[in-house]
Amino acid sequence: TPPIQLVCYNDTDIKEVEKEFEKYKTITSFTCYYSKLTEIPMIFDLNLTSLNLSGNYINIIPDTISQLKNLKELYLSKNEISVLPPSFSKLEKLEKLFLYSNQFIDIPDCIYDLQSLKYLYIGNNNIHSISSRISNLKNLEKLDVKFNNLTSLPFELSKLTKLKVFTANANRIKVIGDEFGLLINLEELFLENNELKQLPNSIGHLKKLTSLFVNENELQELPDSIGELVNLTSIGLYHNHITKLPNTFYNLINLDELLLYHNDLTEISESIVNFKQLTILNISFNALKSLPENIGCLEKLKDLNLQTNQIASLPKQIGMLKNLLNLTLENNCITRIPSSLGYMKNLRYLNMCENFFTKLPKSF
Repeated sequence: TPPIQLVCYNDTDIKEVEKEFEKYKTITSFTCYYSKLTEIPMIFDLNLTSLNLSGNYINIIPDTISQLKNLKELYLSKNEISVLPPSFSKLEKLEKLFLYSNQFIDIPDCIYDLQSLKYLYIGNNNIHSISSRISNLKNLEKLDVKFNNLTSLPFELSKLTKLKVFTANANRIKVIGDEFGLLINLEELFLENNELKQLPNSIGHLKKLTSLFVNENELQELPDSIGELVNLTSIGLYHNHITKLPNTFYNLINLDELLLYHNDLTEISESIVNFKQLTILNISFNALKSLPENIGCLEKLKDLNLQTNQIASLPKQIGMLKNLLNLTLENNCITRIPSSLGYMKNLRYLNMCENFFTKLPKSF
């Protein structure tokens, strides 16, 4: 008999479902989300590899959970769980654990014994710290602790050398130590909405990083080593206090998305021409007085937002942005619109309100 996936939906009578368990002994995947469950159904005799009980009212995980010896995926997000039994550590084949939106104040100690764990999602709880035992999870590839109350990260986190994605946004983290550079396989790093004042020089060691989001922090500058992250395609730096980009920043030649809005930048270097792959550039709400003359060389650019700066004039080369779809120039000091702007045939959205020019060129 082939394996069976059993899925229950809203308002399912779980007692009726339990009767079906006897009939389908080959069930390997059981899903029963948003069904108002207050406890885990009697599934412990099943040979499950995947169990999804998200979106219920479960607050107690019984010791018998350890009987699910072959469980590889467990989804318990959006319940009312605050503790896990010690026997939970016996789920030796567990690879994916989702505990998002529960009532944990710490990562349960038994989790640190799950040697096969690859994904751990425990965001949106009330966790204040991560134990040094996190280093036991040597196979961890994705760790999500966003929307908690973390103020620091343990040194031992740096020993998770298989980690590819780390998400810790919306905490109160103040410092990222130099040891962070040991996470050499990291591909995506999300630290937005914390209290970071600087990034470590060692961030340049994260050569595989493709996405870096450190927006909504208290950064005033970036380390020169950031220019070593040559595989970056997306970087979010908005809502900080950055006054100048280091010269090395322009080495990020694979950037597709650059988000710099709501900072204190006064200039952008002509080295911006290096960003040949850029499609989205948002430098709104800064203090730019001019644009580099060669901005027209960004041939792949589709979205350019320069709103609320102090730009007085636009370089005529801006008309060379043939693939530009959206251009926002609102609330600047522009006194004259270059005629080349009128020849941008692909432009779909153009906002030039709240400027100082009195007429448009004939090309419009």
